[in-house]
Amino acid sequence: MTSFSAHARRTFLLLGIGSLSVACGGPEPLTDEEALEAFATTSSALCTDPNIADVSASLGSQAGNAVSGSSNGGTYGSPECPSHYVVEALATGNKKVVLSAAWGDSSVQGSQSLCESARLRATTYGSHDGVTWTQLDSLTVSGSWGPTFGCSFMWMPSHAVTTLSPSSYSRLRVAARAYILKSTGVEYHRVTGHIGIPLPPPPPPEFAPGEAPQSF
Repeated sequence: MTSFSAHARRTFLLLGIGSLSVACGGPEPLTDEEALEAFATTSSALCTDPNIADVSASLGSQAGNAVSGSSNGGTYGSPECPSHYVVEALATGNKKVVLSAAWGDSSVQGSQSLCESARLRATTYGSHDGVTWTQLDSLTVSGSWGPTFGCSFMWMPSHAVTTLSPSSYSRLRVAARAYILKSTGVEYHRVTGHIGIPLPPPPPPEFAPGEAPQSF
């Protein structure tokens, strides 16, 4: 497990040399919003400590069974896992499982600027014994704006982070957060975590004997 101090040192080094890199022809320095988000991301714990899950339950064995939860607004997290909403599923071994996260409110529905500043971030973990955890995947999605449907988080709020077929882990976690980058800092919003067994695809259409599918 990477320590907090190592992450913090790396982040402070990145921020400290930003101006020097530009002077030497390197990358542009981080904006205040990007710097705040970078530090919040790299300095946070791995969200694998015991008893920090906001929702924890056993996962059933049937297609469609799921362990899911949504935060109460934008206030979530713990000292061990700051600014993350954690959903944990037990009894996940030998099952096809999809871990996903979703934007949880309509705050970005009518504003292009808020939508394009919105982020959904989720990290997934697996454990064989509930003590030692392995980070599986991490995903960050930015809101995008379209003239017809508006903000992408409104018509496609849920994003799959990890698919296991089957899972070799007895426990799985998804740690998620939804937030908007503003000039005053990071504003957190309602977020949903979901760990479930997907439904099978629908069967193909059946045709009567001698009837061919219509071509276009």
